[in-house]
Amino acid sequence: MTGHPVRLVKEGTHYFLSRPRRFGKSQFLDMLKELFEGSREPFQGLRAFDHWDWSVPNPVLRLSFGGGNFKEAGYGHQNLIAQFDAIEEEAGLGPRLSIVPARWRAQWTGHGFGPRCA
Repeated sequence: MTGHPVRLVKEGTHYFLSRPRRFGKSQFLDMLKELFEGSREPFQGLRAFDHWDWSVPNPVLRLSFGGGNFKEAGYGHQNLIAQFDAIEEEAGLGPRLSIVPARWRAQWTGHGFGPRCA
């Protein structure tokens, strides 16, 4: 099973995960989070252990769009800004910019984002 995430990271760029409810999407994302953060122990004895570059952990941003009224005008933007506020506060980052792409460039570019595969 862990060979699939390694192959996805090496070969792809963007993915849309579409599976039925209760079919393991969250568990798969948790596994990817552990890989990117460099948690070696859960992968000992599995394919990913020998095919992943564990030398540099990668920060992981987890955004949720599972709740709220996204039909309301502007809610999506407000929700995203609130999530970025919380992430930046937890990481001790600043300054805060109101435009999401500008925030991304200012806060996260050069902070180790990107796949690290062997």
